[in-house]
Amino acid sequence: MNYPGYTPQYYPMQYMDQLTQLKYQPYQTQAAPTMQQNQAPNAGGSALLWVQGEAGAKSYLVAPGATVLLMDSEKPRFYIKTTDASGMPAMRTYEYTEITNQPPQTAVNQTEYDHVTHEELENFRAEIREEMRKLTEQQSKRAASKPKAEAENNE
Repeated sequence: MNYPGYTPQYYPMQYMDQLTQLKYQPYQTQAAPTMQQNQAPNAGGSALLWVQGEAGAKSYLVAPGATVLLMDSEKPRFYIKTTDASGMPAMRTYEYTEITNQPPQTAVNQTEYDHVTHEELENFRAEIREEMRKLTEQQSKRAASKPKAEAENNE
């Protein structure tokens, strides 16, 4: 039955989880730091708490002295939000990636170069220097013969 001027309040599931958490988690004061905290029952039937982005994680209410794991529904991130005994929040952000049993491809390619000796490296450097010297000589000869060719063409 609706009364005139009364609008029923509908809370999203996220806020219901927060309210349940606050209801079942006792307030912890500085005087009793060893008091056991009861775990909040999970109202949604899911073991994970989902938020929409960092803004959703920042606005998620956490009871004083509690820590929650919040999963981002928009990006591969999760947030660990804690509050101290006075209710002051702190949040850390992490990105997660899947770990597979396949070895990284870079390790396979790197094994080709693991056994190069100092002598082989010096020989390779000498070859490169020799090739550079030959190219420099060829360019010098072309540059020297170019003015002669231009002079012959002008005659």
